[in-house]
Order: sequence, then C-alpha cells, then structure tokens
Amino acid sequence: MIWHSDELVEWLDPYDAFFSINLLVDSRGGICEVGVYKGGYLITMLRNNPELNAVAIDPYPGLNSIQETFLNNLLSYGLEDKIKHFPDYNSLKANLFDLIHIDGAHSESAVIKDLHFAKDNLANKGLIVIDDIWHPLFPGVVSATMKFVHESDFVPFLSTRQKMFICRENQYEYYYSKASALLQKFNISHSSGWAKGSPNHQGVLAAFDQSNAIKGFPQLMIDRKSKYEQLIVLKIIADTNRVPRKILKQLLPPFLVLVVKKLANQTRNLLTTL
Repeated sequence: MIWHSDELVEWLDPYDAFFSINLLVDSRGGICEVGVYKGGYLITMLRNNPELNAVAIDPYPGLNSIQETFLNNLLSYGLEDKIKHFPDYNSLKANLFDLIHIDGAHSESAVIKDLHFAKDNLANKGLIVIDDIWHPLFPGVVSATMKFVHESDFVPFLSTRQKMFICRENQYEYYYSKASALLQKFNISHSSGWAKGSPNHQGVLAAFDQSNAIKGFPQLMIDRKSKYEQLIVLKIIADTNRVPRKILKQLLPPFLVLVVKKLANQTRNLLTTL
C-alpha cells in the first residue's frame, strides 16, 4: 500500500485505507465520498488504484481555506481530472458507485440522509464505509447507522477503531470471507464473538459465550492500535524496536517485561494523540 505519513492523512488510519483499498470489488470502478475535508481518503484510494474515478461531495460551509487546500492537493498529486467535486447530491446525476465513504455532518439526521443517498447510488456489490462510528462526541453516527441497518437490507461485517464497513445482506459472505482472509494474511489482531473460556485481546477469559452479531451476522472487530503500530503490522515501516524488545525479554524478569511493555504502549498511544 502506498502511504506517506503527512498532514494529508492526519485523520485517516492505515488500517482504514488498507481495507478500503483491498475490499473494493472493482479497482477500475467509481467511488464517492461525502465530506471530503483535505482529500486524504480519496487521494489515498486513487494513488493505490490509479484507474479509479471519484466523486467528492462537500459544500465546505465556511471552510474556503480547506476547500482550497483540497483543490491544491489534487493538483499536487495530478488527480484534478480523476476527482470531480460537487457541493451537494442535487448537483450529481444518478450513479452506481462501488464504494461510498460517509464522513459528512455527524448529526443523526445528516448521517441518515447520507446513508439513504448511498443506498440509492450504490452498485449491487458495493460497499459503504462510515467514518467516526465509535466517536464519543458523535453518538448520532452509530444511532443513525444502526437505524439504517435494521430498516434496510444492509448489514455491517467489519469495524476498525474509527470506521464500520457495511454491505447488502446478499454480499455479506463474500465480504466477510475477503476481510477474514486479509486479517489472517497480515496477522491483524481481531475478534469475532467471545467464546466461553477464551481470552480477549487483553487476556481476560470470557465467563460465558458472547455473540457480537448484528441482525444475526457476526462481526469482525479489529483491535485498537496506534497508527505507528498499524504501519508496522502492514509492513509499511519496519519495527525498529524488535531487537531491543528481544534483548529486554531475555534479560528482565517476566513481570518487569510486562511493566516495560505497558509503559511503552502508554507512551506511544499518548504520542499518537498529540
């Protein structure tokens, strides 16, 4: 995956880009984003799939400087002819997109509206990706998404720390299997339900079976990782701490290794939020 850690992707996690790129059913099709900001998501998608075409929907209310940054970013990456910008849905002719990314206004009513737009403009095998689904400041995103899911033939199958991936029910097996294969190939830590006696990612044993299914469809839940950790797992950057960790593990008692590991993780997580 082509990835450069700069301000263009300040709000985009490597995992989210990776799954969006690799779950896309047609790398030569069309994608759409509602709520574009500086263009990090769309530009990353097109840099990894050069034959794609994209539609950007964003009125940029009171954000003229951000819109100018977006347009300049398109020019700097030579994508000005690959991404067409519209201020709203009404300016857009009917389309069938292979992927629609929802990242517009985060109110419940706005997300519902965006999801119905996505439903009406999505190809049969298309994918909807919803941003900030677990954001503590915007509960309307998850509320609108679950309302939409339970009132339509769509169902989620994969969640990262920031996004939820949903598809039509008749495409669930395809996407679930494809996502599972990617998780296994890159050894990305995740869970799908919690069986009695089995540990979760924190090592806690389940006292009883706990299903994470929605509408009867089990979910793939990716464990929370910092951007730095995600880049290492995806082999985009090298784990420069690997050798020191092995040396520490050999020299220190087990309980001290756990203490050092915990402190290192806390420090890394703090740095990634700054």
